[in-house]
Amino acid sequence: MGKWDDKRNLVCFEALQHPESWKLDNYRKSGGYEAWEKILAEKTPRETIIEIVKASGLRGRGGAGFPTGVKWSFMPRNAPQAPAMTATSCALTRMP
Repeated sequence: MGKWDDKRNLVCFEALQHPESWKLDNYRKSGGYEAWEKILAEKTPRETIIEIVKASGLRGRGGAGFPTGVKWSFMPRNAPQAPAMTATSCALTRMP
């Protein structure tokens, strides 16, 4: 892992440099959930979100490092809601 000022680490690891970064209040102090709140408040269309995620270059942490935005674009555009997924270090489970 690079230095804290390495641009590859700024988003994902920013909160880890603060004490008790796992606590919700501390995560929110470093901007946690701001993007999510904006999406909900502005009712951003899913297509726009997918394009933003594609442009970000975000990739999965699996062995292939598959682009997240591309994966999301495979979901049917007319689905009433996206399926919820939970992921752990040992399993990926689709929620109904």
